[in-house]
Amino acid sequence: MPTGPGKAGANVGGGRKGESQMHSNGQKRAGTPVDLHIGHRIRAARLEAGLSQTALGQAVGITFQQIQKYERGTNRCAPGRLDQIAKALDRPVLWFFPAAVDGETGPDRVTEMAADHYGAEIAEVFLKLTPAQRSLMRDVFVAVAEALVEG
Repeated sequence: MPTGPGKAGANVGGGRKGESQMHSNGQKRAGTPVDLHIGHRIRAARLEAGLSQTALGQAVGITFQQIQKYERGTNRCAPGRLDQIAKALDRPVLWFFPAAVDGETGPDRVTEMAADHYGAEIAEVFLKLTPAQRSLMRDVFVAVAEALVEG
């Protein structure tokens, strides 16, 4: 009996069942740097859109747990699924991919910050400030952050 998206045993991640989670030797595989980058971009776009993982999952016909796995980079997001996610988040598909810099494909710092709940909250408030206020807040933020790192 076939299973649908979000049901136990469903192949919601694309590819053969279990392919993105296990090596042929039975060991759990780690996501690649590209998987992690795409996951961070999905999270950043979702937070910017004000959607929960559940809402995004419902929009594309999968569970919130699968969205979680994509965002963490633990499951590879199939091209067709990424296209659905991109449309739900009103982003071009290419926006989710890293631009190669010296052969490295890991997430950039801005993407990492936007994917973090606190980082997204800080950025949202920061963008409401005037340029003079932003300059002042940058100085305060850097000073406090450096003191915390050193301390």
